[in-house]
Amino acid sequence: MKLYHFSSIGNLKKIDVQYFGKNSFTKNDANISTVKRAFYYAEPKPLEYLLESSSYRYTVEIDSEKIYDLTKDSKGYTVKFNSIDAILRELQKNFDAVTYDCGFQCYNVFKPLTVKKIKKL
Repeated sequence: MKLYHFSSIGNLKKIDVQYFGKNSFTKNDANISTVKRAFYYAEPKPLEYLLESSSYRYTVEIDSEKIYDLTKDSKGYTVKFNSIDAILRELQKNFDAVTYDCGFQCYNVFKPLTVKKIKKL
């Protein structure tokens, strides 16, 4: 499955989750959970107003079988765990990513992904 990541930094070879929480885009998310992750979208255009100033769009690929759909939550993680942090910690044991609906499909990927294509916006 193709996913898209937006950044103001050019020429990245990998989207590395180790930078999670170190920039203004993910700082608030790090207050909710310290699980390292990178954010991606299924749409090739920025869907969040914060990303409209991004200079680059990175295309990656991920196995859709390794993405858990938290909106459907077929395994009941939102019932079993009482916080986003606990849910993400459990999900990362068995999945490479989680997707959910926040007005659009957002993907949190728990591992670094190799860039397949870069487009200057």
